[in-house]
Amino acid sequence: MTATMAIDQYKKDAVISAPPERIVLMLYDGAMRHMNLALKKLKSGDRSGYSQHLSKGQAIVAELVNSLDAKLGGEVGKNLERLYLYIIDRLIEANLNGQGQAISDCIRIMKTLKEGWEDAIRQTCGQPA
Repeated sequence: MTATMAIDQYKKDAVISAPPERIVLMLYDGAMRHMNLALKKLKSGDRSGYSQHLSKGQAIVAELVNSLDAKLGGEVGKNLERLYLYIIDRLIEANLNGQGQAISDCIRIMKTLKEGWEDAIRQTCGQPA
């Protein structure tokens, strides 16, 4: 087994064994990472890389939408869904128009949401997120 294969397996195991709340945080991190990479690609003029990273960020946010439970989520779930859909729309718009500011706005929203999840996890689980 090569070092790369070992690292890939470690990452897979980390996701499989993670509790659901930790997976949500991983999704936030992944979405923001791809948005930041898209900004870097935009600045360097790599339009293809820019588009690829925005698409990956959109896909992760779409997964967050799909993970919402309408029955359990109540009003908070509805508000999260609206925010996630807004982020997806802004990322699509940014991809079409090369708008770095739209991506920065989405990153800021995602960061705020992630901090809210971290606080909720600390309050309900009594452990650091």
